[in-house]
Amino acid sequence: MIGPFELLLIFIGVILVGPRRIGALFRALGRGVRDFGTEINHLRNRELDNEDESREPKERG
Repeated sequence: MIGPFELLLIFIGVILVGPRRIGALFRALGRGVRDFGTEINHLRNRELDNEDESREPKERG
């Protein structure tokens, strides 16, 4: 639940940044979060591929 202190911080942020730049600010923030998630997925996939390559097939004796 948002309290009065959080509302005050949001209000001060809007005053400092300006109402016109709020949209651009959140757009850039969303783009950054999306890029971060994409890079994390690429790293995870690359790591899984390396694990698969490092496993040697078992020889039947």
